[in-house]
Amino acid sequence: MFILPWLVYEITGSSVWMGFLFLLQMLPSLLVSPIVGSIVDKYNRKVIIFVSNLILLLVMCILTILLLVDVLNILLLGIITVFLSITTSFSFISEESILPQIVKKDDLVKVNTLYQFLNTVALLSGPSLGGLIVSVYNSAVALFIGALTFIPVLVSVFFLNINYYKGLKSKSSGLLKDTVVGIKYIVKTKILLLIVLLSFVMNIANGAVDAMFVFFARDNLNIGPFHLGLIFTMSSIAQIVCGLLAPLLARKFKHFIILIVSSGISSIAIMFMSIVKSWIFIGLFRGLQEGPTITGNILNKTLRQSIVPNNILGRVNAVNGSLSVVSYPLSGFLAGIVTEVWSIRLVFQSVAILLFMASLISFMVYKKHGKGLNYTDANIS
Repeated sequence: MFILPWLVYEITGSSVWMGFLFLLQMLPSLLVSPIVGSIVDKYNRKVIIFVSNLILLLVMCILTILLLVDVLNILLLGIITVFLSITTSFSFISEESILPQIVKKDDLVKVNTLYQFLNTVALLSGPSLGGLIVSVYNSAVALFIGALTFIPVLVSVFFLNINYYKGLKSKSSGLLKDTVVGIKYIVKTKILLLIVLLSFVMNIANGAVDAMFVFFARDNLNIGPFHLGLIFTMSSIAQIVCGLLAPLLARKFKHFIILIVSSGISSIAIMFMSIVKSWIFIGLFRGLQEGPTITGNILNKTLRQSIVPNNILGRVNAVNGSLSVVSYPLSGFLAGIVTEVWSIRLVFQSVAILLFMASLISFMVYKKHGKGLNYTDANIS
């Protein structure tokens, strides 16, 4: 969310507090996600999504009022950030887990593609629109407009037709034991374990590159703001195109193979990005890094929704989400430290080799064991 770091800067002017806010956005989600997954499997997911988004709307309105009456301080902003992080975890895990209840299995790729497309557009356009609103009006107006965006979500969820109890009765054996069920299922289902581990390595590689890319472009390649903007535009186009290609690829190839190839292409792109010096080629390989990642994300989500029984899908999604929350920002943080000793090019090459090896090992394991990986639906393997 663009506005929260902006508010931290307005209140404190401190980069330390901005880093602390980032930690507050990540840490609560990491800690509560496994428990959230258990709750999502026990109760009506439609209700959880509705209530979560209603709370987010109300919190954004409260934040707007606090800003308008000039009582917002860093302590209040920190508390609100933690609350937003936890509430978003409920909404996100419920949204990923509810799809098999409202969409036919054959349509999961299409729906996940649309979801990813809208999410990508929002991530690309949101900060620009937020910055424009703040520059023309002020932060309070930007917050209030952000709050209003939850209204269409609430309306659509309210009228969503879903048979909650169909295949969703989850036996409870205590919150802690329920939480562990998701981990046990992933370990037991080998194809799912491969997916989660490969995604974990992809997050490590992408986290390191994404965190250091601007510094790499400015410091190592002397790329100016105009050409850097063009690079990001090329990357954005690649993300949208690769996302839209996912359904077509899914009809022709096995989903797990697409995921492996996507990660392999990303690893090769990162390697070439560390070698070339022209901004055009940097933009090309940046697109080849991020575009296939979007395709992989779509197929990763679809595979989990297709493989995992509905009554434990929330817990499995929570485990996968927790690993993502840890690996991506932590990798970026460590990359920043390592570049004080190593060159950025060497860091990029190291994560490229790591991701390529993970892709190769995943392919070899899949090729060797094939149907013995406890895949439950041969039609979408």
